[in-house]
Amino acid sequence: GMPGSILFAGICAVVYFVVGIRFGNELMADDCTSIGEFSVLLLIVILSALLVNSYCKKASVVWYIGGIGVGGTLLALLFSFYVIPFDITWFQYGLCVVLLFYLIFLSMHERMRNYFYIALFAIGSVGFLFSADYVFNNVLEPHQQIRIKVVLGMEEDLAGAGYNVNQSKIAIGSGGLWGKGFLNGTQTKLKYVPEQDTDFIFCTVGEEEDPDAPGPLCNPAG
Repeated sequence: GMPGSILFAGICAVVYFVVGIRFGNELMADDCTSIGEFSVLLLIVILSALLVNSYCKKASVVWYIGGIGVGGTLLALLFSFYVIPFDITWFQYGLCVVLLFYLIFLSMHERMRNYFYIALFAIGSVGFLFSADYVFNNVLEPHQQIRIKVVLGMEEDLAGAGYNVNQSKIAIGSGGLWGKGFLNGTQTKLKYVPEQDTDFIFCTVGEEEDPDAPGPLCNPAG
């Protein structure tokens, strides 16, 4: 099967992208700090500490990373809220740099590769956070950006990019608990739902049969 590290990295990438894009333009109470960027950077520090705990078994290092990283971030948050507002993410980037060099130092000092791999994870995570915004705004086509925004709830475009998804939801709701019977679905019969035999086959079966009917399609061997 797929190595756990690759699966973990993939899940992290999805979370970073969704949180970073969805809340990237929303500011915290200090009106300076991006909620999305702040959340992802804090998550990187927490995950790094958890990885050290799992792969290096060094409680002192875990407490050091967690205490300095999370504690320092919370202090910066309070300072920005109640003393002088500033962009906390710059403080967090500084913490990530300190974390990176600390892990590399431990890797060389204790001759443990796992510290180095965790350092690579941290720097890769920060790099991905930087690139996600650039890729979204400069690489993806406008219609792709709109689709992502609709899925993440950033925009409503029921007549455009969100039409297909909205109609599929209506179709599944139209079927109720027991469905309307084979070939009796109103939304699918009237062609409101596109690509009924491929992309949206689940809502077709859901409207005609019942909401649990698409389950076997996901696991034919079950």
